[in-house]
Amino acid sequence: MKFQRVRYDTGENIIEIKIRDGTGKFIENWVLMMSDLSKWVDIIRRKYGLRFEKQREKDLDWAI
Repeated sequence: MKFQRVRYDTGENIIEIKIRDGTGKFIENWVLMMSDLSKWVDIIRRKYGLRFEKQREKDLDWAI
């Protein structure tokens, strides 16, 4: 997957992400455009084996 080149003059938000382990040791750094964020999430999910489970809203459980 290829990300867009980071351009500061387009008006689109730029995201900078730093990943550290549990001890605070630096692992990696990412700078990307907002439009590439969903691609980045998919890459990190596969790389670190993360799973996102859909959470139910508990406030209205009584209505079901």
